[in-house]
Amino acid sequence: MKNYIHLNSTRSIVKGIVQVLFLSLLIPNILIYCNATDADDTINLYCCSSMKDVVVEGIIPAFQKMQMAQYNRDVNFNTNFRGSVELTSTIISEQTADIAILSSEIDATRLLNRGVLTGKSWLKSPHNGTIARSPVLIIYNSEETGKITDFNELGKLSVHLIHSSPLYSGLGQWGIMASYGSFLSETNDSAVAMERLKKLWHSVTLRPISATMARDQYTKKLGNAIITCESELLGSSNRQVMDGEVCVPSNTIICESKVVVIPQDVSPSQKELIRNFQKFLWSDRAQQIFVDYGFRSVANRLNKENKRLVELNSTFTLDDLGGVKFAKCELIEDKWQNEIRKFYKKPTQEYLPKE
Repeated sequence: MKNYIHLNSTRSIVKGIVQVLFLSLLIPNILIYCNATDADDTINLYCCSSMKDVVVEGIIPAFQKMQMAQYNRDVNFNTNFRGSVELTSTIISEQTADIAILSSEIDATRLLNRGVLTGKSWLKSPHNGTIARSPVLIIYNSEETGKITDFNELGKLSVHLIHSSPLYSGLGQWGIMASYGSFLSETNDSAVAMERLKKLWHSVTLRPISATMARDQYTKKLGNAIITCESELLGSSNRQVMDGEVCVPSNTIICESKVVVIPQDVSPSQKELIRNFQKFLWSDRAQQIFVDYGFRSVANRLNKENKRLVELNSTFTLDDLGGVKFAKCELIEDKWQNEIRKFYKKPTQEYLPKE
Protein backbone atom coordinates (compact mmCIF):
# COMPACT_ATOMS: atom_id res chain seq x y z
CA MET A 1 0.00 0.00 0.00
CA LYS A 2 1.39 3.39 -1.01
CA ASN A 3 1.73 6.18 1.48
CA TYR A 4 0.49 9.56 0.34
CA ILE A 5 0.89 13.02 1.97
CA HIS A 6 -1.72 15.61 1.18
CA LEU A 7 -0.44 18.76 -0.51
CA ASN A 8 -1.84 20.97 2.26
CA SER A 9 0.01 18.87 4.84
CA THR A 10 3.23 19.25 2.89
CA ARG A 11 2.75 22.99 2.76
CA SER A 12 2.08 23.04 6.50
CA ILE A 13 5.29 21.16 7.22
CA VAL A 14 7.32 23.46 4.99
CA LYS A 15 5.67 26.48 6.57
CA GLY A 16 6.48 25.13 10.02
CA ILE A 17 10.12 24.60 9.11
CA VAL A 18 10.36 28.13 7.74
CA GLN A 19 8.84 29.54 10.95
CA VAL A 20 11.30 27.61 13.10
CA LEU A 21 14.21 28.85 11.02
CA PHE A 22 12.90 32.40 11.17
CA LEU A 23 12.51 32.23 14.96
CA SER A 24 15.97 30.76 15.35
CA LEU A 25 17.33 33.83 13.62
CA LEU A 26 15.05 36.24 15.43
CA ILE A 27 15.42 35.03 19.04
CA PRO A 28 19.07 36.07 19.43
CA ASN A 29 18.15 39.54 18.22
CA ILE A 30 15.26 39.65 20.68
CA LEU A 31 17.60 38.65 23.51
CA ILE A 32 20.14 41.25 22.46
CA TYR A 33 17.42 43.87 22.40
CA CYS A 34 16.20 42.85 25.85
CA ASN A 35 19.70 42.90 27.26
CA ALA A 36 20.32 46.30 25.72
CA THR A 37 17.12 47.60 27.31
CA ASP A 38 18.17 46.21 30.71
CA ALA A 39 21.59 47.83 30.37
CA ASP A 40 19.98 51.15 29.49
CA ASP A 41 18.06 50.98 32.78
CA THR A 42 21.00 49.92 34.97
CA ILE A 43 23.54 52.01 36.88
CA ASN A 44 26.79 50.46 38.11
CA LEU A 45 27.31 52.34 41.37
CA TYR A 46 30.51 51.99 43.40
CA CYS A 47 30.38 53.54 46.87
CA CYS A 48 32.51 53.86 50.01
CA SER A 49 31.26 51.65 52.83
CA SER A 50 30.50 54.55 55.18
CA MET A 51 27.61 55.53 52.89
CA LYS A 52 26.14 52.07 52.38
CA ASP A 53 23.13 52.55 54.66
CA VAL A 54 22.04 55.93 53.32
CA VAL A 55 22.54 54.85 49.70
CA VAL A 56 20.80 51.46 49.98
CA GLU A 57 17.98 52.48 52.31
CA GLY A 58 17.41 56.05 51.19
CA ILE A 59 19.02 57.37 48.01
CA ILE A 60 18.45 54.44 45.63
CA PRO A 61 14.76 53.84 46.54
CA ALA A 62 14.01 57.58 46.29
CA PHE A 63 15.63 57.85 42.85
CA GLN A 64 13.86 54.72 41.59
CA LYS A 65 10.53 56.08 42.79
CA MET A 66 11.17 59.42 41.09
CA GLN A 67 12.13 57.80 37.77
CA MET A 68 9.05 55.60 37.83
CA ALA A 69 6.76 58.54 38.62
CA GLN A 70 8.24 60.90 36.03
CA TYR A 71 9.27 58.56 33.21
CA ASN A 72 7.63 55.20 34.02
CA ARG A 73 11.16 53.83 34.05
CA ASP A 74 12.22 50.88 36.22
CA VAL A 75 15.83 51.57 37.23
CA ASN A 76 18.22 48.88 38.47
CA PHE A 77 21.48 49.29 40.38
CA ASN A 78 24.55 47.09 40.49
CA THR A 79 26.31 48.18 43.68
CA ASN A 80 29.75 47.64 45.16
CA PHE A 81 30.55 48.85 48.69
CA ARG A 82 34.09 48.79 50.12
CA GLY A 83 36.53 50.83 52.12
CA SER A 84 37.21 53.81 49.87
CA VAL A 85 40.89 53.08 49.20
CA GLU A 86 40.09 49.48 48.30
CA LEU A 87 37.11 50.73 46.29
CA THR A 88 39.29 52.88 44.05
CA SER A 89 41.61 49.89 43.48
CA THR A 90 38.57 47.87 42.39
CA ILE A 91 37.42 50.62 40.02
CA ILE A 92 40.91 50.79 38.50
CA SER A 93 41.12 47.02 37.97
CA GLU A 94 37.54 46.26 36.90
CA GLN A 95 36.73 49.37 34.81
CA THR A 96 32.97 48.70 35.13
CA ALA A 97 31.75 51.55 37.34
CA ASP A 98 29.44 54.19 35.87
CA ILE A 99 29.49 56.48 38.88
CA ALA A 100 31.35 56.41 42.20
CA ILE A 101 30.77 57.97 45.61
CA LEU A 102 34.20 58.32 47.19
CA SER A 103 35.33 59.20 50.68
CA SER A 104 37.48 62.13 49.62
CA GLU A 105 39.21 64.01 46.83
CA ILE A 106 42.27 61.84 47.51
CA ASP A 107 40.46 58.88 45.91
CA ALA A 108 39.20 60.99 43.00
CA THR A 109 42.75 62.22 42.32
CA ARG A 110 44.02 58.65 42.41
CA LEU A 111 41.51 57.68 39.71
CA LEU A 112 42.71 60.65 37.68
CA ASN A 113 46.37 59.67 38.06
CA ARG A 114 45.62 56.09 36.99
CA GLY A 115 43.85 57.20 33.81
CA VAL A 116 40.32 56.24 34.87
CA LEU A 117 39.29 59.89 34.74
CA THR A 118 40.43 62.25 32.00
CA GLY A 119 40.39 65.39 34.13
CA LYS A 120 39.20 66.83 37.43
CA SER A 121 35.62 66.49 36.27
CA TRP A 122 34.25 66.54 39.81
CA LEU A 123 35.22 70.21 40.09
CA LYS A 124 32.60 70.99 37.44
CA SER A 125 29.84 69.53 39.61
CA PRO A 126 27.99 71.49 42.30
CA HIS A 127 30.12 72.16 45.39
CA ASN A 128 33.17 70.79 43.55
CA GLY A 129 31.69 67.29 43.64
CA THR A 130 30.94 67.21 47.37
CA ILE A 131 27.54 65.67 48.14
CA ALA A 132 27.71 65.41 51.95
CA ARG A 133 29.94 66.32 54.88
CA SER A 134 30.69 64.89 58.29
CA PRO A 135 33.11 65.98 61.05
CA VAL A 136 35.56 63.54 62.68
CA LEU A 137 34.71 62.81 66.32
CA ILE A 138 35.83 60.52 69.16
CA ILE A 139 33.49 58.03 70.86
CA TYR A 140 34.75 56.41 74.06
CA ASN A 141 33.85 54.39 77.14
CA SER A 142 34.58 56.82 79.98
CA GLU A 143 34.43 54.10 82.65
CA GLU A 144 37.51 52.50 81.10
CA THR A 145 39.38 55.44 79.58
CA GLY A 146 38.54 58.31 81.90
CA LYS A 147 37.48 61.68 80.52
CA ILE A 148 38.67 62.43 76.97
CA THR A 149 38.35 65.99 75.71
CA ASP A 150 40.65 66.03 72.67
CA PHE A 151 42.86 63.98 70.34
CA ASN A 152 45.94 64.40 72.55
CA GLU A 153 44.30 62.36 75.34
CA LEU A 154 43.96 59.27 73.16
CA GLY A 155 47.57 58.36 73.92
CA LYS A 156 46.75 57.38 77.52
CA LEU A 157 47.63 53.82 78.61
CA SER A 158 43.98 53.13 79.45
CA VAL A 159 42.90 53.77 75.85
CA HIS A 160 42.49 50.83 73.44
CA LEU A 161 41.78 52.74 70.24
CA ILE A 162 40.03 51.45 67.11
CA HIS A 163 41.19 53.38 64.05
CA SER A 164 40.30 52.39 60.48
CA SER A 165 43.32 51.53 58.35
CA PRO A 166 44.55 54.45 56.22
CA LEU A 167 45.76 51.85 53.69
CA TYR A 168 42.19 50.74 52.96
CA SER A 169 39.65 53.06 54.51
CA GLY A 170 38.80 56.62 53.61
CA LEU A 171 37.75 57.21 57.21
CA GLY A 172 41.18 55.93 58.27
CA GLN A 173 42.77 58.66 56.18
CA TRP A 174 40.39 61.29 57.53
CA GLY A 175 41.32 60.19 61.06
CA ILE A 176 45.02 60.76 60.37
CA MET A 177 44.29 64.17 58.85
CA ALA A 178 41.98 65.16 61.72
CA SER A 179 44.38 64.33 64.54
CA TYR A 180 47.54 65.63 62.86
CA GLY A 181 45.78 68.81 61.69
CA SER A 182 44.45 69.41 65.20
CA PHE A 183 47.92 68.98 66.72
CA LEU A 184 49.42 71.27 64.10
CA SER A 185 46.88 74.03 64.71
CA GLU A 186 47.54 73.85 68.44
CA THR A 187 51.35 73.80 68.30
CA ASN A 188 52.14 75.40 64.92
CA ASP A 189 55.07 72.94 64.82
CA SER A 190 55.00 69.99 62.40
CA ALA A 191 57.64 68.04 64.36
CA VAL A 192 55.69 68.34 67.63
CA ALA A 193 52.45 67.47 65.82
CA MET A 194 54.12 64.34 64.44
CA GLU A 195 55.31 63.27 67.90
CA ARG A 196 51.76 63.65 69.23
CA LEU A 197 50.45 61.59 66.33
CA LYS A 198 52.94 58.84 67.19
CA LYS A 199 51.80 58.86 70.81
CA LEU A 200 48.17 58.61 69.75
CA TRP A 201 48.93 55.63 67.53
CA HIS A 202 50.63 53.77 70.36
CA SER A 203 47.09 53.29 71.68
CA VAL A 204 45.73 51.83 68.45
CA THR A 205 44.71 48.21 69.03
CA LEU A 206 42.75 47.45 65.86
CA ARG A 207 43.00 48.87 62.34
CA PRO A 208 39.96 47.46 60.47
CA ILE A 209 39.77 47.90 56.72
CA SER A 210 36.52 49.89 56.60
CA ALA A 211 34.43 52.31 58.62
CA THR A 212 31.67 49.70 58.86
CA MET A 213 34.03 47.11 60.34
CA ALA A 214 35.41 49.69 62.79
CA ARG A 215 31.90 50.52 64.00
CA ASP A 216 31.08 46.82 64.43
CA GLN A 217 34.27 46.23 66.43
CA TYR A 218 33.47 49.12 68.75
CA THR A 219 29.89 47.96 69.36
CA LYS A 220 31.30 44.51 70.21
CA LYS A 221 33.55 46.22 72.79
CA LEU A 222 36.80 45.11 71.16
CA GLY A 223 38.16 48.56 72.01
CA ASN A 224 37.13 51.35 74.37
CA ALA A 225 37.56 54.31 72.00
CA ILE A 226 37.14 54.97 68.31
CA ILE A 227 37.98 57.78 65.91
CA THR A 228 34.98 58.00 63.62
CA CYS A 229 32.72 60.56 62.01
CA GLU A 230 29.41 62.05 63.04
CA SER A 231 27.43 60.16 60.38
CA GLU A 232 28.67 56.83 61.83
CA LEU A 233 27.41 57.93 65.24
CA LEU A 234 23.98 59.09 64.07
CA GLY A 235 23.45 56.91 61.02
CA SER A 236 20.74 54.37 60.26
CA SER A 237 18.25 53.28 62.90
CA ASN A 238 18.86 49.68 61.78
CA ARG A 239 22.48 49.61 62.92
CA GLN A 240 23.68 48.93 66.45
CA VAL A 241 24.15 52.12 68.45
CA MET A 242 27.70 53.14 69.39
CA ASP A 243 27.28 53.67 73.12
CA GLY A 244 29.65 55.94 74.96
CA GLU A 245 30.64 59.53 75.49
CA VAL A 246 31.01 61.82 72.49
CA CYS A 247 34.13 63.95 72.31
CA VAL A 248 34.03 66.91 69.94
CA PRO A 249 37.71 67.84 69.49
CA SER A 250 38.74 71.46 69.88
CA ASN A 251 39.67 71.46 66.19
CA THR A 252 38.68 68.73 63.76
CA ILE A 253 38.41 68.09 60.04
CA ILE A 254 35.22 68.05 57.98
CA CYS A 255 35.04 64.95 55.75
CA GLU A 256 33.74 65.71 52.26
CA SER A 257 32.44 62.82 50.15
CA LYS A 258 32.98 63.24 46.40
CA VAL A 259 31.03 62.00 43.38
CA VAL A 260 32.72 61.17 40.08
CA VAL A 261 31.26 59.90 36.82
CA ILE A 262 33.45 57.28 35.15
CA PRO A 263 33.66 57.67 31.34
CA GLN A 264 32.11 54.57 29.76
CA ASP A 265 30.97 53.59 26.27
CA VAL A 266 27.23 53.48 27.00
CA SER A 267 24.06 54.20 25.05
CA PRO A 268 22.59 57.71 25.04
CA SER A 269 19.70 56.44 27.14
CA GLN A 270 21.96 55.01 29.84
CA LYS A 271 24.17 58.09 29.77
CA GLU A 272 21.11 60.25 30.40
CA LEU A 273 20.10 57.98 33.30
CA ILE A 274 23.54 58.26 34.92
CA ARG A 275 23.44 62.04 34.48
CA ASN A 276 19.97 62.16 36.09
CA PHE A 277 21.21 60.18 39.08
CA GLN A 278 24.22 62.45 39.45
CA LYS A 279 21.97 65.53 39.44
CA PHE A 280 19.58 63.86 41.90
CA LEU A 281 22.32 63.61 44.52
CA TRP A 282 22.27 67.41 44.92
CA SER A 283 18.49 67.73 44.87
CA ASP A 284 16.65 68.79 48.03
CA ARG A 285 15.12 65.32 48.26
CA ALA A 286 18.49 63.54 48.26
CA GLN A 287 20.14 66.12 50.50
CA GLN A 288 17.35 65.71 53.05
CA ILE A 289 17.95 61.95 53.02
CA PHE A 290 21.63 62.52 53.77
CA VAL A 291 20.63 64.71 56.72
CA ASP A 292 18.17 62.08 57.95
CA TYR A 293 21.04 59.58 58.02
CA GLY A 294 23.33 61.78 60.06
CA PHE A 295 25.32 63.54 57.31
CA ARG A 296 25.57 67.28 56.89
CA SER A 297 24.04 68.60 53.70
CA VAL A 298 25.86 70.94 51.36
CA ALA A 299 22.67 73.02 51.72
CA ASN A 300 23.21 74.49 55.20
CA ARG A 301 19.54 75.41 55.59
CA LEU A 302 18.70 71.69 55.82
CA ASN A 303 21.23 71.12 58.60
CA LYS A 304 19.55 73.66 60.87
CA GLU A 305 16.52 71.39 61.10
CA ASN A 306 18.52 68.41 62.39
CA LYS A 307 18.77 68.75 66.17
CA ARG A 308 20.91 65.60 66.43
CA LEU A 309 23.98 67.21 64.85
CA VAL A 310 26.66 67.97 67.41
CA GLU A 311 27.82 71.50 68.11
CA LEU A 312 31.28 71.94 66.65
CA ASN A 313 34.20 73.99 67.87
CA SER A 314 36.83 74.97 65.31
CA THR A 315 37.01 73.00 62.04
CA PHE A 316 39.22 72.75 58.97
CA THR A 317 39.13 71.08 55.56
CA LEU A 318 41.45 69.00 53.40
CA ASP A 319 42.41 72.15 51.49
CA ASP A 320 43.20 73.95 54.76
CA LEU A 321 45.55 71.12 55.71
CA GLY A 322 47.52 71.48 52.47
CA GLY A 323 45.43 69.68 49.88
CA VAL A 324 45.53 66.22 48.36
CA LYS A 325 49.25 66.15 47.61
CA PHE A 326 50.30 66.94 51.18
CA ALA A 327 47.70 64.69 52.84
CA LYS A 328 48.32 61.65 50.65
CA CYS A 329 52.01 61.83 49.75
CA GLU A 330 53.59 63.54 52.74
CA LEU A 331 51.30 62.85 55.69
CA ILE A 332 49.87 59.38 55.01
CA GLU A 333 52.33 57.67 52.65
CA ASP A 334 55.49 59.21 54.10
CA LYS A 335 55.07 60.26 57.73
CA TRP A 336 52.43 57.76 58.86
CA GLN A 337 53.44 54.74 56.81
CA ASN A 338 57.22 55.10 57.21
CA GLU A 339 57.57 56.64 60.66
CA ILE A 340 54.61 55.18 62.58
CA ARG A 341 53.20 52.03 61.02
CA LYS A 342 56.45 50.05 60.94
CA PHE A 343 56.90 50.30 64.73
CA TYR A 344 53.71 48.42 65.64
CA LYS A 345 54.09 45.43 67.90
CA LYS A 346 50.41 44.65 68.42
CA PRO A 347 48.52 42.30 66.05
CA THR A 348 46.21 44.17 63.71
CA GLN A 349 43.81 43.65 60.84
CA GLU A 350 45.49 45.36 57.94
CA TYR A 351 46.67 44.43 54.46
CA LEU A 352 48.41 46.27 51.64
CA PRO A 353 46.31 47.43 48.68
CA LYS A 354 46.22 44.93 45.83
CA GLU A 355 47.99 46.95 43.16
